[in-house]
Formats: sequence, structure tokens, C-alpha cells
Amino acid sequence: MGETGLAVTAVGGYLGHFDYRSGSGRATRRFNSAATIVGGDGHAHRARRLPAG
Repeated sequence: MGETGLAVTAVGGYLGHFDYRSGSGRATRRFNSAATIVGGDGHAHRARRLPAG
């Protein structure tokens, strides 16, 4: 997550997935997981969604 300045320190449980059509019309499936991240302030935060893959 370099572009955000955040670092993932732990990946938690599977939160589910959803299907959608990409801008080009291709069928796409997005998988989501929980994650613990550390921000630029050095404090840990819980992320609600982390796309897998």
C-alpha cells in the first residue's frame, strides 16, 4: 500500500466477495478480507476491507 503510506501488519478473516462488470465489460469477482494497518502516525488501525489479488 505504498501509494497511501500505510503498511499491512496482519490480514484477518474473509469478509465475502461480489461480482461486477469492469469498465471494459469483463466479468470480475472482488474478494475482501479484514486487515490491520499501520499509518504514517505509527498507530495501528483496523481496515474494513482489503481487496485480495
